[in-house]
This record gives sequence, structure tokens and C-alpha cells, in this order.
Amino acid sequence: MNTPMNLNELSEYPYVLPLDESNYLYSFQSSLRSFDIGVSRSFRNIISVKYPNLCQNQQHLRLFAYLLFTSFLDADTHYPIVSREVLASLRDEFKLVQQGKFRVAKILDDFQEFTSIRLNVVPYKHSHGRATQARLELDAELQQQYQQELECDKQEIYLVSGKPCSIRQKQHDKKLALAAARAKNPDRSRVNIGVLDYLNSIKSNVYRQFQRNIKTARVYVINEYSGPKQEQQLRILRHLNTFFHPHYQQVENTERLYTVGASVSQLSSPVRKLIFQGCRTYDLSNAHLAITATLWGLHDLRRLLKEQKTIWPYLLNLLELNEQQKPALKRVIYATVYGMPESSLKGLITRSLGRDVTERFMESEFGQTLLTSRDYRMNQKRELGYVEDAYGRKYYVDPNHVEKSIRTLLSREISSYEFKIMSSIIRVLDGNKKAQCVLWLHDGVTIRYSDRSQMERWERKIIAEVNAAADELGVESRLEWEDKGSNPACYTLDA
Repeated sequence: MNTPMNLNELSEYPYVLPLDESNYLYSFQSSLRSFDIGVSRSFRNIISVKYPNLCQNQQHLRLFAYLLFTSFLDADTHYPIVSREVLASLRDEFKLVQQGKFRVAKILDDFQEFTSIRLNVVPYKHSHGRATQARLELDAELQQQYQQELECDKQEIYLVSGKPCSIRQKQHDKKLALAAARAKNPDRSRVNIGVLDYLNSIKSNVYRQFQRNIKTARVYVINEYSGPKQEQQLRILRHLNTFFHPHYQQVENTERLYTVGASVSQLSSPVRKLIFQGCRTYDLSNAHLAITATLWGLHDLRRLLKEQKTIWPYLLNLLELNEQQKPALKRVIYATVYGMPESSLKGLITRSLGRDVTERFMESEFGQTLLTSRDYRMNQKRELGYVEDAYGRKYYVDPNHVEKSIRTLLSREISSYEFKIMSSIIRVLDGNKKAQCVLWLHDGVTIRYSDRSQMERWERKIIAEVNAAADELGVESRLEWEDKGSNPACYTLDA
């Protein structure tokens, strides 16, 4: 991306939740000035016949392509996110964004007027912490063609440029994408630089065996998923066919490292397992709540985590929810911890889980304890004027944006402890050709063991290192092998 989003200035997404895995807004998206994607010739021909005006304006065509194929979708509506930063890249109008003069509505209105294509727009809403979103309203025939396009992933010609999608061109695009990702010079004074260097040192040939599993993963998604979830996963897989190799970068206000553009990290856990067959994925159990309990002195929560090992069965039972509602519940917990105002929090719970769950959460001892403790913690930081992270570095409250600054600093404080614990893995992996991290997921990792006979040996070292780091910080969390329910790794194309 030519100009990365500044997480400190995301006024369209005011409640910063960088620990929420379903919130993909914080990964750098491709600039629309260069956004293009391979499609079948028949699909491009249909587009040119149905929307003749569209192909006469490359900016509108790029926006059309983005809305059809971007992997950056809102977690709740599943509509493409069209924040000001994204749309400004169409015309290189970042100065207007900085001056507060850029208007998202004008860009979208111009698109609809010129192309005669209608958009279903979900407007930016501060109280909901929601960025602007827009989805193309396709007629039944084109929607069917689009679905077929996602399912077959036949890439013969680029939708915007019209150039053939030759193997040579794809290889050239991969080199350009990797060069662009590497062009951004990291801040070498930051504590995450060692992990960043390690992750970006993994060679592309390590990922070739996993890229070959995309076809199997696509069949799984088509057969096992439906609706918006299926569409989103197919969008991601389409991008991975062109550029699979994950590349990581620093972002502001957190030590967490994020992948550039569409990434395998955006796939659901079962699909990732299919892609990384033969590898093992590990999670830091209850990481965010365990760190919060330690920092905030929530002794009952620490005791519960120590006894139960996991918080989620307790919370699902408390709020009368099922396992499928767990991702929505996680977003509620993160929003609570990181300072979303109570009125907005109630709205979030009602929209995602229902009004009855809102009442149960607000009236529960757990909910009240979390809300009271976070308000006390925020008041502490207001009075103190800064937050000190796990590395002893101080970050000061912005006097011009106190409330927003405090929410961001709360997140930064907790994520620094998470990163410090997880980064201990690199002490085992750095320079190790027998065990390599092929995917970094903040509070989880996927490890490729090249020598299966030594897998248990290296696994014990990795787990021991992470657990020792958690113990040193007094955090009731453990690195565990992710083995949840049925394993799709045995899924085949005949399934």
C-alpha cells in the first residue's frame, strides 16, 4: 500500500480493537491505484456487455473489482470496507483525508451515477464503531456468474487492465508484490524487530507445498460453508493463488505484527488446517483475559482461569450461548476491556447476540466486574498520564484526544504482554531449519517440522519456553496444541 493507514487516526473506526482476530481492517490493504485481479474471459466479457460505461473509466472499474474481490470485509455485515483511506488511494487524495475534506459519499455517488450500478451502502457510524461499507447490488444472472467465478477460480485475464493472466505475468506480479512489501523500512528501535526479521526471513519455497493445498481448501469451503462466510473464504483463497507468501509489517500503537494484504491468516481455522497439512498450530490459551486479570488485579478471574484452564465454556454457559456464538462473544469481551462506552457496548451485544444476552451480560457478576475494573483502570491512566508496557516503555496520553488515546493505550499495554510471551518462541526457532514458523497469529503460531522424528523434542522446547515467559509475568495462560473437534486435514477432493 502506498500510504498505510494510521491506526492512531482511524476516526472511522473509533473503538480500537486490535486484538480481535475477525477485524481485518488493521491489515494493510492493497492500494486501489494498483488493485487488479484475474478472472475468466467469459466473466469479463459479461461485465463489459452489461456495464459498458464501467470499462470506460479505470478508476470506477478498479473500485468495482475491489468490491467484488477484496478480502477485507466487515465482521458483522460481511460488506466490503470502503474507508476513506481505501477510497482516497483511487485518486491519490490522501492530503484531503488529512485535511478532513475527503468525502466517501461523493466517490460512491459518482460511481453509481457514472456506471448505473447500485450500491448498498452501510454508512460510517461513530457510536457503533463502524467504518463505511458498500456492496454491489448485482442482478440474479450476474450474481450467479459471480458465484461460479469464485468457485472455479479460473484466471485468464485481468479484470481491470485486460491483460492476459499468463504464468509469466503472475510470477512478475508476485515479485512486484514481494518487492512492495519489503520496500517499507521497519523501525528497528521497536521491540518487535527481531520477530519481524525472523518471520520475513522465511523463504518463499517453504510455502510452495502449502499453496498446492488451495484447491482442496476451496472444495472444503464450497461444501462446508454457505452464504457470506463462504464468499469471504473464497475471496481470500483467490488472492492466495497469486501471492501466498505472508509478509509481515509493524503498525502503530501495538507491538503486534500484521500481514500485508490478503493473507492466509484471514482464513477460518479449519481452512487454515487444510492449507497447512502436516504442520501444528498452537494457541496461547485465554491470552487477553489472562493478561487483563494480572494487570488489573482480578484475583477471582485468575483463580477461575487457573482452575478451569479455559474461560469460554464458563462464559458460554453463563450467557446461555452456543459454540457458534463464541466469535461474537469474543468481540464483546474485547470491546468491554478496551473501553467502549457502556451505551455503545449494549448496542454491540444486542446486534450480535440479542437483547436478552445484553441483559444477562450487564447483570452478571462477571460483566459488572469487568466494566467496573476497566473504568477504574482508565481513570488511573487519565491521572497518571501514561501507560507502561511489558518492556518498561512509557506511552503518554494525548491531551487533545484523551478518551481515544486511553482506549488505544489500554490495548497497547495488554498486547505488549501477549507479544512478549509469544516472542519467546523465536528463541527456539531462530536459525532452526528443523522447526519453522510458517504463520504468526499474534496469540498463536503454525509450525512446520521438517523432521517429524524430532517434532516432539522441538515442541516440548517451544511450549516450555512460552509457558516460562507467561509464568515470569504472572499470567495464567499456557501454549497449547490447537486440536478442536474434527480435523479437516484428512479432507480430499473426493469428499
